[in-house]
Amino acid sequence: MKTAQLANQPRINFSAGKNIRGEVVGSILTLTIDLHRSIGPSKSGRNTLVATTAGNFVLPDGVTKVGINVYRSIEAIEQP
Repeated sequence: MKTAQLANQPRINFSAGKNIRGEVVGSILTLTIDLHRSIGPSKSGRNTLVATTAGNFVLPDGVTKVGINVYRSIEAIEQP
């Protein structure tokens, strides 16, 4: 979709979990995640979570689902 076409589409902004913001414009989904944040350790303790939808998240259209986990390996963080 061209930029001019997107400008005329309704915008839907929403929170999609921890550290994930979303926007739907027409048929375009844009997700924003702050990669400088950490939201704590994973359940296994082997990774540090950056963002998560905590399972599947239903988009505002009521049909489309998104599931995201963004994480860093603790081993990679601890290496010099």
